[in-house]
Amino acid sequence: MSTIVLAHAGTGKTYCATHWPDQFLDLVSMPYKYILPEQISKNAKESETTKAIYTIEDMNPEWPHNYFDTLVVRFHLNQYEYILAPPDWRIAILLNAHEIPYTLAYPDRSLKKEYEQRFLKRGNNADFLSIFIDDWDVFIDQMDRMHPQKRIRLQSGQFLSDVLHR
Repeated sequence: MSTIVLAHAGTGKTYCATHWPDQFLDLVSMPYKYILPEQISKNAKESETTKAIYTIEDMNPEWPHNYFDTLVVRFHLNQYEYILAPPDWRIAILLNAHEIPYTLAYPDRSLKKEYEQRFLKRGNNADFLSIFIDDWDVFIDQMDRMHPQKRIRLQSGQFLSDVLHR
């Protein structure tokens, strides 16, 4: 049975899916959350630099249900050991409402500087940093309030690849 893992930015979702593609699916939310231009970069490094550049005007009115529906289909297909998704609170609420178990993985609150360095190293832009670093405590508070079946609080130097069975 597949395990859905809602994992915070910078925890290694893309890394896991790239290195173990038969076990991990990184279900990227951007194509569901935003109405994107036709040409989207296929290069992972370039893709990181475009995160957080889209505005509320670019939002897809079908979000979050379009993403949730795809997530549930992938879950029931049971093709991957892990389906990795962002820890959006709306998705968590829908999973809980439909009694679909999920694991939540996110960093310890004390790791803000470490994650800022991770984001910079992978090429995230200033807009991304202003969201994920400036609102660090807001994100951690939201994840603390979620009700997953299992909670993984990553410590310094830890990534998903360190804590999920491969």
